[in-house]
Amino acid sequence: MDMIRLKPERQAQLEEYAKRRGQDPAAALDEALAAYLDWERQDFAEATEGIRRGYEDVKAGRTDPPPSSSRTCAGSMTFRVETRVEAEREADAILEWLISEHAGDTGAGISGVTGTQPNARALFS
Repeated sequence: MDMIRLKPERQAQLEEYAKRRGQDPAAALDEALAAYLDWERQDFAEATEGIRRGYEDVKAGRTDPPPSSSRTCAGSMTFRVETRVEAEREADAILEWLISEHAGDTGAGISGVTGTQPNARALFS
């Protein structure tokens, strides 16, 4: 077989790999390459078989139709958050502190806050 050239960094990795296993670099490379090629062949066979089974299921009508297109991803991920009065007060205090530290001056900006009284509810509504 022809000689295969390796990048210097790959050669260094191979030599370290072989040293850790007490092998010469050629034997270590042969073993590592054989293991990878066996894995790749099995992975390819499993993927191909999965695709074939899926295709057969579709042809035989053993699949469910896709979900209604009227439901959007965003709509399916909506949820409601309920807060306690204590949590709202804590959020107000944090917001007040951010404003007092001039958080808006850094470009962070706080939208939904109007007037001089910060209100956490305005941020989450």
